[in-house]
Amino acid sequence: MPDPGYLIILFDAPTSPEFDEWFYAEHYQDVLRTPGVTAFRRLAIQNSDSDRHRFMGLIETADVEATLAARASEAGQRSQQEANRHGVRHRTVIVTRTLFEALPGAAPRRLA
Repeated sequence: MPDPGYLIILFDAPTSPEFDEWFYAEHYQDVLRTPGVTAFRRLAIQNSDSDRHRFMGLIETADVEATLAARASEAGQRSQQEANRHGVRHRTVIVTRTLFEALPGAAPRRLA
């Protein structure tokens, strides 16, 4: 059975209209087509002690292993190289598996 989880990607990137146009159109679509991915958010880090990680990508996945395999594939590597060409740098990836969740209107449940 697939394990749900999140990929948390800390990174730095340009703050320009050109970058945003590429990121919000082309790159979002690439990420959303990745096997297992159910949601993708880009967040600005408000309390970072480092200028290396000003942003966080939060990728929700229904299948951590499928998402990781896709990121490691040739197509996944091309997508990451394209991000590098657009100025994404200092990328750190944290992989998580969901152990427990509590959602409004639903009983809390243990997933692992």
